[in-house]
Amino acid sequence: MMIVLIIFAMGLSPAIASWVISRRNYRQTQAQFALVMEAAAQRSFAGLANRLSEAQVIDGVGTIVGDISCEFNARSPYLRCAINPHGPCDACRHYQSRQLL
Repeated sequence: MMIVLIIFAMGLSPAIASWVISRRNYRQTQAQFALVMEAAAQRSFAGLANRLSEAQVIDGVGTIVGDISCEFNARSPYLRCAINPHGPCDACRHYQSRQLL
């Protein structure tokens, strides 16, 4: 009878070890995911604060980020321009004044 129990325990031991290892890895992955999500949230809030500081409200158009007199301005509340979407408009080397028709 004892031999049967030993064989049974030996048969279940790989499954139990695998379960323990997978649970530990799951907890580690969840902890890393939480850290990544927190860092991403902080980074997006910093970008949002930067965009809001440069936002202008124009009648008939709405909220615009960046220098409206630039040819490349996206005229969007989320994106400054096609060339320099995240950077500040001050002293941008790609600045071109708009051509009025």
